[in-house]
Amino acid sequence: GGAPDESRHVSRIWGLPCKCCAAQLSALEARPRANAAFPDGRPGLVSVVDPRGSGGKAGADGGTCSSANDEDEARQGSTAPTDTVRPSCRHFLRMGTCLYGDDCKFAHDADSVPPQPGVPKRRWGGRRLVVRKSGKAGALRRFVLDTFGEDTLRKGEGVLDVAGGNGELAFQLVNLNGVRTTVIDPRPLRIDRFVQKWRWGVYHDTAPLQRYNSEASPCSASVDDAARAPGHLRAFLDAELLDPFFQRDSAGFRQALDRSRCRAREVAWTSKGIEAAKARELGGELDSIDCEGSKLKSINDDGGAVEHLLRGLSCVVGLHPDQAAGAALDLALALDIPAAVVPCCVYAVEFPGRHLPCGKPVRSPEELFAWLLAKSPRLQEATLPFEGRNRVIFFDPRAPVQPPP
Repeated sequence: GGAPDESRHVSRIWGLPCKCCAAQLSALEARPRANAAFPDGRPGLVSVVDPRGSGGKAGADGGTCSSANDEDEARQGSTAPTDTVRPSCRHFLRMGTCLYGDDCKFAHDADSVPPQPGVPKRRWGGRRLVVRKSGKAGALRRFVLDTFGEDTLRKGEGVLDVAGGNGELAFQLVNLNGVRTTVIDPRPLRIDRFVQKWRWGVYHDTAPLQRYNSEASPCSASVDDAARAPGHLRAFLDAELLDPFFQRDSAGFRQALDRSRCRAREVAWTSKGIEAAKARELGGELDSIDCEGSKLKSINDDGGAVEHLLRGLSCVVGLHPDQAAGAALDLALALDIPAAVVPCCVYAVEFPGRHLPCGKPVRSPEELFAWLLAKSPRLQEATLPFEGRNRVIFFDPRAPVQPPP
């Protein structure tokens, strides 16, 4: 009933650990990623300490057992050596790459990377695989900057973000690069979350990525606290809108734009994509707002201004633009301007006329990708560093035309 005798954990012969402490040491050596931290608080090096060392009570944190016979330890003259192991970099394990490269404080063990980089994905509702969505907009932005250059994006009326959804990619281009960007999407933009991240300096935290940010951090005293909102054209980019545009039929284009704007206010985003909204969901006019409640910059009121903007674009981008993937590339090819589109869903029922050069109908994402590439021999492809549909089709007018194989 008295206090436990801790001396039973250490042999009185040479101070060797007992069986229970030896088992804990073996478990610690087998799991070198125990909790540890750098002086600044980040996860860091893990010291695997032998229980034969001095001080501390053995436990799951990898400490040492205390000895009741301190004289025995003193007679040893020195403690056992410390084996220092660097934990593996979780980004390198998941994607096979790391932004910090050789400067990373964590280990990049190529033998630990699975043949197909990536972690097992959870299933949503027992059916759909869950992928990490964070970082997709940033990955495409960096690819566009590397491929076309910021000076190219700044030309003319700037970038058109096709089916930009909540506006994350456009928000980053405007506030991190100072590039004028307009989103064309039937849904209202919701940028309040991105404004908060920008104000907190989240976009300026990662040192290796700062070369992609030409605008100063909002944490700097020289930067105004007000974030800039991208433009928003609440309409569909489809053949109905582009046909009169390509034919330079201004009157027909304005009529098509009016019809597209009316359709945009009668749809809602569902798990199956854009569908007609129920009457109870309309309930009034849905305007695009930012986190301060003010109206986002809109160009919907003037068809002539929209046509002028489209003809003066510097680049067309689309991150999973769904039904608008083909139209985005058609617009860039017709204007002979850079483009980068990451296709995703097929919508085979909605586009029954899509066929591969061999005559096979487009039914899968791989066939959609091939169908888009077949639009021009000047189109190229690349892979972006994020999970899910990460293949990008891009067009660089400066690149020489590749001869057919």
